[in-house]
Amino acid sequence: MNDDCTHLLNELVRESHLLRYLIESVEVRPGMYVASGTANDLYKHLLGWKAHRSLVEDGDVFADRFFLGFGDFVSIHFRDAGAKGLAAKGWGEMIAGYTADPAKELEAFFGLLREFTLSNSPP
Repeated sequence: MNDDCTHLLNELVRESHLLRYLIESVEVRPGMYVASGTANDLYKHLLGWKAHRSLVEDGDVFADRFFLGFGDFVSIHFRDAGAKGLAAKGWGEMIAGYTADPAKELEAFFGLLREFTLSNSPP
């Protein structure tokens, strides 16, 4: 990619909400992104996105807040997740550990994400 294209791409994604768009796309069509439908596979998918962000500045403030705080938020929500040894494995395992039906894990994730978003909205 030449410098002009790279610059244009960087301008297009600056101050964007790419992660929010990706997560909303998963909610609409989960099978396209997370074939298993489990929170842990979504966690792994989003870890790939996090790795991508370490290479490309995208200006996504939502992603910054999500990657810095969502795991702690889920751990606090499930207060004893650490005692079950799940907190160290990430929010996907915490959600799976507290959701009786694996088919409901993504639903639980989206509910927690809504709570997190409301509690972490900028003033």
